[in-house]
Amino acid sequence: MVDEQGVASWCAAQGFAATQVISLGSQASGRTYYRALTQDQSRVVMHTPLEDKPAEIGGDVGGDELPFRRVRTWLEAQDIPVPIEYVWDPVARLLMMEDLGDETLEDALSHRTQGDLYGEAVDLLALLHERTKDAGADDLPGLAKRFDAKFLRWELDHFREYLIDARQGSMEPEKRAQLDPILQRLAEEVAAIPEGFVHRDYQSRNLMASPRGLVVIDFQDALRGPFLYDLVALLRDSYVEVPEPLLSELLERYRTQRSSMPDAATFRRWFDLQSLQRKLKDSGRFVYIDQVRGNPSFLKHIPLSLKYVDEAFDRLPEYADLRRLIAPLVPELRVV
Repeated sequence: MVDEQGVASWCAAQGFAATQVISLGSQASGRTYYRALTQDQSRVVMHTPLEDKPAEIGGDVGGDELPFRRVRTWLEAQDIPVPIEYVWDPVARLLMMEDLGDETLEDALSHRTQGDLYGEAVDLLALLHERTKDAGADDLPGLAKRFDAKFLRWELDHFREYLIDARQGSMEPEKRAQLDPILQRLAEEVAAIPEGFVHRDYQSRNLMASPRGLVVIDFQDALRGPFLYDLVALLRDSYVEVPEPLLSELLERYRTQRSSMPDAATFRRWFDLQSLQRKLKDSGRFVYIDQVRGNPSFLKHIPLSLKYVDEAFDRLPEYADLRRLIAPLVPELRVV
């Protein structure tokens, strides 16, 4: 069993004689974090239990490496700021890393302007995407996995199953028959957006505001998919709202730093399509986390997620049929 005392003993064996070890809690993935302190140094230790089978996307397949380590090393080689690795013990499943502190981008908004912080985050994302735009499975095994139409449709079905069926009761068969082809159309349109490297959860809680600037974390599930997926995760964040006109300014800031980008109108339409798909999925996922995993803490983020859906609908009149079908079944959506 891994606990504070066990981590302290392990650190000592690695030559880092911690005088105090503090548990930082665990994540839904099962990873557990600890802060190990000496009089003048601090490290974070991550314990990752060995999974019996690979996760749906980017899971640990055992052996001497973790997806986290593979992606971290590769991103570091692209000069992307990621946590420094010090020691990996494949037997104990413990990884000692740089301590980036406790302040996320979300936390830093309490004392820094949103424009400055999000400008830095957008610049970093544009750099990350530009340097990894042509990467594939030969560069990083996880990039063999893709956000294709099949998986994007699975996410939309996840939205229906939990945001509608689990809360309001199963849809009537005739309405379900109308809904399915529209969801398929949306999944295929999003899948047709040009692909690139996708962090998968590049948002305010996965960017650490460290003394050396923003540092990217939680990248172990990276794959290939619509290149705008990460930009939607950041600028349509369920935890922090980016209002207009800042939103439009940041979209253009990203677009002008990337090569081979479309005109601004096409770029914005792609962003709105991806926003519609992603935020429907997120809203359903929050209900899933409550009802299946017993964690209701994300339910409070559903209204903002669905506000983004309403705004995407306003900009995508060709999806008025989807809006008419689902808005009466989702109280947080506007019925028009």
